[in-house]
Amino acid sequence: MSRRHRIIFESITDFAIIVTDRDGRVTDWNTGAERVLGWTAPELIGQTIERIFTPEDRANGRVEIEMRDALQSGRANDERWHLHRDGRRFWASGEMMPLREEDGSHIGFVKVLRDRTAEHLAGKALETAEARLHQAQEAGGVGLFTVDIASDTIFPTPEFCRIYGMPVQDAYPPSAFEDLIIPGDRHLVSSASSRQSGEAPRDVEYRVRMPNSGEIRWIARKGELEVDGVGRPIRF
Repeated sequence: MSRRHRIIFESITDFAIIVTDRDGRVTDWNTGAERVLGWTAPELIGQTIERIFTPEDRANGRVEIEMRDALQSGRANDERWHLHRDGRRFWASGEMMPLREEDGSHIGFVKVLRDRTAEHLAGKALETAEARLHQAQEAGGVGLFTVDIASDTIFPTPEFCRIYGMPVQDAYPPSAFEDLIIPGDRHLVSSASSRQSGEAPRDVEYRVRMPNSGEIRWIARKGELEVDGVGRPIRF
């Protein structure tokens, strides 16, 4: 590696860059790898890259799978738990690529990864919170919705769709639900114009006719308007 390339290689500290031979033995290990994984270069050079994988991934041949995929596809994406020198696990996002000479001959691999544990755990926490919210909505018969006023599009939760007897979709025109309201109660609900003007009714009860059975159902609906910096309604 030239001096210029060595300076670049060592200046990258947020990403671990690991170079191996064709058998997966470490031949180079940058400062970022020391920071992310804990081992120093002398400790890992000559060792197999399996050291940074969890025991279950080593048992499942994950390193061999990555090397094979990298050779076949030019790169192998990798988002999974890895091991730090102190034994703790961290969630890493990265990829492995084959390393080739100018003539195209394969001489090894380069693995680049970054610690994304915080982002991964935050995502898992959000998934758990969303699942609990969905369970609570089902148990309480409560559906949530947001109407984007500029596009006049409603974004309902699955329980909101169920309450109205509509197929679960991520988005609908508000008229899909407004048309279910019996004519005598339509003056009680919001409309595109009342949402735009900020005069949409906030707390109402009205009747809807279920689209499949024709059953009449009472709906209690509460809404709030969100406005922008100059007071214009943007969401209901």
